[in-house]
Amino acid sequence: MPARDIELKIFNDYTTSPSVLLDDLSGEVTSLTWTTGLHGGFKKLTATVPMELSRIWLYLDREGFQGRHFKHVVVKERNETRWEGRLMKAGIQWSGSNLELQITALGYWSSMMDQRVTVIDYTGGAATTT
Repeated sequence: MPARDIELKIFNDYTTSPSVLLDDLSGEVTSLTWTTGLHGGFKKLTATVPMELSRIWLYLDREGFQGRHFKHVVVKERNETRWEGRLMKAGIQWSGSNLELQITALGYWSSMMDQRVTVIDYTGGAATTT
């Protein structure tokens, strides 16, 4: 399948309408893998994108700046969503004399592991988190 059919985009979040596009990495990705689960939806995504340090810097978590952590990541193929979740980790890797951004994102089902559920009301479908 031609790589041009795959889109990788980073949005501000998934709750605002319309979404604010922060970065379109579609034509730049050199490595992209994602997993899904029958019972659990979208799981882990990893991607490698060659880019300049000034642009990588926008993704990194540093003093008083969140970077692009927890931003909404979407993979589309021919305009159909194939994977979505939130950016969990961003890092820099050297590839010869060039820099690459490495990102890891988790699907929304997988990324809920950071939520502890203490009481579940099965009749009403409500849950209380701590």
